[in-house]
Amino acid sequence: MRREDWIAIRYVKSLLATEIGQQNLSSLLARAQIDEELLNDPGAMVTTVQYSRLIRVLMMATRDESFGFTAKGLKLGTFAMMCQTIIHAEQLEQAIKTCTRFYRLVTDDFSLHLKRHQETAVIELRVNAPLAGPVGFFTEAIFAMLMRLFSWLIDKPIVPIRVDFAFGPEESGHSLKRKIPGEVCYRQPCSRVHFSSHLLQEDIKHDRIELRELLEKETHRFLTDFRKEDSYSARIRHSLMHDEEVMNKSLEAFARDFGISPSSLRRKLREEGQNFHDLRESIRKQRSLYFLNQTHKSIDAIAAATGYSESSTFHRAFKKWTGLTPQAYRQKPQSRHDMG
Repeated sequence: MRREDWIAIRYVKSLLATEIGQQNLSSLLARAQIDEELLNDPGAMVTTVQYSRLIRVLMMATRDESFGFTAKGLKLGTFAMMCQTIIHAEQLEQAIKTCTRFYRLVTDDFSLHLKRHQETAVIELRVNAPLAGPVGFFTEAIFAMLMRLFSWLIDKPIVPIRVDFAFGPEESGHSLKRKIPGEVCYRQPCSRVHFSSHLLQEDIKHDRIELRELLEKETHRFLTDFRKEDSYSARIRHSLMHDEEVMNKSLEAFARDFGISPSSLRRKLREEGQNFHDLRESIRKQRSLYFLNQTHKSIDAIAAATGYSESSTFHRAFKKWTGLTPQAYRQKPQSRHDMG
């Protein structure tokens, strides 16, 4: 398996939380080649390739760049048209102002505004109509997409120094919180991203040709570039996902890597709602499903790649997870129902 980045399953669940997503859940997941069973595992992850595919499938199914979240939707091509409009700006301030005006013209469901203060600039998001999905996911996705686009325009990372959210922490997907060195405030009058105002004077470093290449090849990265989490369970999960040589690594060995005692690691995992055995079993299951769905590896090779020295042990574990043998699971027909 390639050393791809992985995305937490909660982003998949949030993306599909709208009415159309729930009504066509099995079909959308099958088209994206994501096993539906992963939704039942809070610690599960999917590859960025799978998540990008799900974004494209959902966008085409809804014919809506807001994925069914907003009441009136955003026609396909809206984001590309906005990018083509702002690429003519000379500096970032002009590009952001053009972007915010553009979205205020094409939708009433939400509005974007740029406000400049002496030391900070603020991008403000106001949601003007009820959303069909989680407001936290929608808000963080909009901010993440815009900040990545604006960073690309000036070839320099724009790091938020403060973020205000117009909802509570229980509604947050935390995709931005771990990237922000400054303050995060909840239940504010509206959602805002604060960053250094001197960045507004940065020159735009790209042209229309480079933008066209970006839109043709890498648009999905604006929505899939979720930085890896820094919790202990996430660090263990990432290690197990990416390196099959450590599949049988002990908790004690991980504790040594982290520079803490095994008892401290157990306590920290408990605080994160995890335990080491279940965490490793979850990764073994996910890797097994990935290999069976996405590769032509033999069952024996998959058993070895998931940390089982005996194929018979792998067979028993897999049947416990899914109710099927690995061979039966691989032969199971995939759901390919039309969206209708």
